[in-house]
Amino acid sequence: MVKSRKKPSTPTHQGSNLTKKLLVVDDSPVELQIIYKVLSKAGYTIITASDGVEGVEKALSEKPDLIILDVLMPKKNGFQACRSIKSCPETQHIPVILLSSKSEPADKFWGMKQGADLYLTKPLLPMGLLKAVAGFIAKHLLLRYEREERRQLRKRVQYGQHPTGS
Repeated sequence: MVKSRKKPSTPTHQGSNLTKKLLVVDDSPVELQIIYKVLSKAGYTIITASDGVEGVEKALSEKPDLIILDVLMPKKNGFQACRSIKSCPETQHIPVILLSSKSEPADKFWGMKQGADLYLTKPLLPMGLLKAVAGFIAKHLLLRYEREERRQLRKRVQYGQHPTGS
């Protein structure tokens, strides 16, 4: 007797657990639209904010998988918003990419000092942005998988089961 195998389905971004929510914060409607188009075409769900204060509020309320912050913004600049996000226990784990026209080494250094995970300079080609975002999303998924594996292992050990599940 031959067992039939189900053909594995191809994962899609829409409506699956692969869909990732990104928060993009930029005061320039043009820049916001460009970034929105690039990332939404790649299958990401995009939330936007137009200044640092709104960005921090949406980071807290929406809990995105990744945040992209412009540096030069009204009310609260990207450095300040990044510092607020990274100092809050509810959002400190969320990767932050600072995206700015400020390209001096001191600006990059200061951005990383505020807690940014990456500092990119404008203008940025769409492929560069997609690679950076995809890299952080993949790393985030891997870390979450590893945490779940460790949790399951601790649970098996706690209940006296063999760590391999046998």
